[in-house]
Amino acid sequence: NPHYSDIEAILENTIDSTCQLLWQNHISPEAISMVTGILMIRHYIQVEPAFHSVFPNASLHFLGEKEINHFASLGKSPGFILHSGTGSYVSYLDNSHSYYYGGLGPYLGDEGSGYDIGLSGLKAAFASFGKRGQETLLEEKLLLQRTSDVFQTLDEACKQLYFPSADAVKKIASISKTVDECAAAGDEVAIRIYHRAAADLTSYLSSLLRTTEIQPAGAYGFSGSAILKSSIYRRIVQENIQVLYPDLHFMEQRYTPTESAFHLAHNDTC
Repeated sequence: NPHYSDIEAILENTIDSTCQLLWQNHISPEAISMVTGILMIRHYIQVEPAFHSVFPNASLHFLGEKEINHFASLGKSPGFILHSGTGSYVSYLDNSHSYYYGGLGPYLGDEGSGYDIGLSGLKAAFASFGKRGQETLLEEKLLLQRTSDVFQTLDEACKQLYFPSADAVKKIASISKTVDECAAAGDEVAIRIYHRAAADLTSYLSSLLRTTEIQPAGAYGFSGSAILKSSIYRRIVQENIQVLYPDLHFMEQRYTPTESAFHLAHNDTC
C-alpha cells in the first residue's frame, strides 16, 4: 500500500522472496500470479522484467483482489461478493460488468468490517468499564485481561487509537475475534455489534443495487476473515439478505484466495 510503505521496496522484497522460495524447492513455474491491489502501470513495468529475467518461460498474471475473492466463492459465474476483512466492500462481476461499492477506509467508511466490529467492541468495553454503558464480557476480555494478544497493555491500545497507523487498524480489526468469542458466549452487547455490522454490510449491497441496473437475483458469497471466521456474523447477514432480497442465494467459499489465484492464472494459460 503506497500510503503506508515504499512500493519499490515492497516489490523488490516480493520478487526476492518469491525467487528464493522457488529456487529452494527446485520449482520452475509455468505461471506466476501477483495480486495487484492498487499497483499502477509503472509498477507492472518494473515487476515483469524482474521476474522474466529469472524465470523467462513463466507467464506473469496480475490479478485483482476482488477478482480473486469472487472466484473463491462463485467461480466464473456472475454474482455478488460481500467482503468483511480489515475493510469492507460489496462487488458484482459478470462477463461484461464490474461494479463496486465501499472500500473507503476506516475513517470514511468500512462499515461492517473487522475494523468497525473491533472498534465497536473496544468502545463497548470502555463504556462498560466506566459504568456508562451496558455491562459486557468485552470489558473483561479487552480491558481487565489487558487486551491479551491484541495489545500488550492498555496504554499501548490508547496510544495506537490516539495516533492511528496502518498497524493499529489491523490490530483493532483483530479485536473482532474477541467480539465473536463474546457473541458466541451469549453476550448481548457483542451480538448487537454484529447486528449493526450486518445491517451496514447489507446496506452496501442495497447501495450497489440502487446505483446500478443490476437485479437482486442470482448468487452471492462472502470474503474476508472477519465474516468467514464468524458463523454468527454470516448467519445474521444471510438472514438480512433473505428478508430484503429473497431471489439471491448464498454460495459457500470453495477456494482460498491463494487457490483462486492459481486457478485463474491456470485458466488463462490453458
